[in-house]
Amino acid sequence: MFKHVAEDNSSPVSRAATGVLTSIDVDSGKVRWRRRLPYAAEGGVLITSTGLAFTSDVGGNLYAFDAATGAQYWKSSTGSCVVAPISAYSVNGIEYLTVLVGRAGDQQPPNLPPSAGSRVLTYTIGNAPLVVNTSSGQVMPTNSSNGAAAADVPKSTGSAPYTPQQVALGRDVYTKQCASCHGASLQGVAAPTLTGPGLARSHLNASQLRDIVVQSMPLTAPGTLSPNDYAAVMAYLLSYDCVTPADHGTQPFPTTSLPSLQQVQIGGTTCPPES
Repeated sequence: MFKHVAEDNSSPVSRAATGVLTSIDVDSGKVRWRRRLPYAAEGGVLITSTGLAFTSDVGGNLYAFDAATGAQYWKSSTGSCVVAPISAYSVNGIEYLTVLVGRAGDQQPPNLPPSAGSRVLTYTIGNAPLVVNTSSGQVMPTNSSNGAAAADVPKSTGSAPYTPQQVALGRDVYTKQCASCHGASLQGVAAPTLTGPGLARSHLNASQLRDIVVQSMPLTAPGTLSPNDYAAVMAYLLSYDCVTPADHGTQPFPTTSLPSLQQVQIGGTTCPPES
């Protein structure tokens, strides 16, 4: 049995100088092999059942090594700082790797390559092409001049209770608690988009979106907002995603779950509320 450790060998002054990937025999404690990386390690090591060890560095590089020998099989530059661990999953027998890249924030020393923006990258373990979730195509305003493109984007269906007052409050709460990750225009920065075709492809209904918001957000402190603030954020999101307000906007979004929200499907058009 071996333990694979991604080490940060950089100094406080030059935080992204180098990194080292080390394989340790857990039974004996001896180092099996080491591989030096050009930048400090980031995101840990993901080892598959087939013996591949995937890791990354803050310079935006992804690697695949032979977990037993340390032979490097693959390297790919993401173009941005890696800001999360690598995730692996399988769909219909096809294995995928996904990683979030974006702005390095306070970890951005001068010797890091410039960031090409925040996005989610998904790779298949095989020869299929890279799937990239970029900012292009994420937001499709309903008044877009590109009629053909807009016609291909599914619209939200159904209506939900929320008031203009909740939308205004929700904008303020979102700006303070959510915009740093999801973007000022809900376009997604270091977290997924909350509007446009990118959101529509998630096939969420309003009830599911509410569960995610209430149970998982803010990411660093889930469940810490007041029920009224969560309801206001939901009102803001639904308005932004062109969901029609029920009863002409006279009924507030509830602070508890509402079964009828399951009938509201979030589409891919965007209706930014007026300031």
